[in-house]
Amino acid sequence: MPLLKIHTNQSLDNAAQTALLQKASSTVAELLGKPERYVMIALDTDQAMLFAGSDAP
Repeated sequence: MPLLKIHTNQSLDNAAQTALLQKASSTVAELLGKPERYVMIALDTDQAMLFAGSDAP
């Protein structure tokens, strides 16, 4: 089962989370040539993150 994990330091409301999860699921399925029923997407929002010394989004 393909699994895509998305980690972000951004806050997303429920509607935005659902839209992102649905788009990611359909995109992964299309790219891999697999039925969407085999694709899993995990979304972690509001994560403490640092990149290149900055916590900017």
